[in-house]
Amino acid sequence: MDGYWHPELKQKLERIEAQYAEINAKLERILMSQSDIDAATQALTGAATTLTGVVSALGVVATDLGTVQANVQAEIAALQAANPTVNTANLNAAVSGFSAPLATLATAVTTLQTADTSLDSVETPALVSPPAPSA
Repeated sequence: MDGYWHPELKQKLERIEAQYAEINAKLERILMSQSDIDAATQALTGAATTLTGVVSALGVVATDLGTVQANVQAEIAALQAANPTVNTANLNAAVSGFSAPLATLATAVTTLQTADTSLDSVETPALVSPPAPSA
């Protein structure tokens, strides 16, 4: 069958086939890169969701511990008012010991919220316009 083709036409067809194979190889690499990007996006989305849950839970814990501290302080004050001779200095000191860890926890929650916001901006990138076709 090769004898039916003009040699110059056969060379051009071979070059076209080679270019076609090269284009297909590049397209496969692009598609593999896209699947990597999709997997990374999915992982970032999962991490952002987890981080949002952690930040929310820590915020609730910090609030609850602050409420517990205030309630215990109120009970100590009530105990002291009802029994003025009872020495509550050690109880007061123990309860006030929650203040520094609660402040640290509040700072950690704020830091995590900032990280979560930053992660949100990475997980949803702006669309990039394709280049204009060359003439």
